[in-house]
Amino acid sequence: MLWRNRDYRLLISGQTIGVIGTQITTFALFLVVLNITDSPTLASTQSGLFVLSMVVFGLPIGRMVDRYPRLFILKSSAIIGLGGALLCVWAASGNFPIIAFAVATILLGAASSAFNTAERAFLKEIVDPDLLAQAMAVNQGRYSIGVIVGPPLAGVLISHSNQAPFLVDAASFYGF
Repeated sequence: MLWRNRDYRLLISGQTIGVIGTQITTFALFLVVLNITDSPTLASTQSGLFVLSMVVFGLPIGRMVDRYPRLFILKSSAIIGLGGALLCVWAASGNFPIIAFAVATILLGAASSAFNTAERAFLKEIVDPDLLAQAMAVNQGRYSIGVIVGPPLAGVLISHSNQAPFLVDAASFYGF
């Protein structure tokens, strides 16, 4: 019955692609910054900034999700995430300051926090209450697929160019 829900199918298929893109970028940020700067410290800082931005923006985002339409938050966070991915493409293209990656990482972390929070609330709007547990289980499986598939894909893409993983992530926002 869950799979008969058109809105749920669209959300889960689009977000399976989206979570793979996000995992590609999360892993690629570390490798590309390490590649460009040859500094493990600067590369590690990117991971820390991603998590820190999720924590710092988490509470205000939670309030926004409660006050504004969830679909608006989902679309807005996708646009912010696209901006972060495109900033990574630009920063990876040449001799740009490392701060460009830091700004992109903060944007991506905030967008990820907003999307994840709004998505959980949005599920309650599009899925019948008796199917909610199943929908949340499928969502967790979708996320796990992204975590497994994303990092190896990032490595393959980086072998082609520093920009490739971020271009793929930017394309993953197209469906939303």
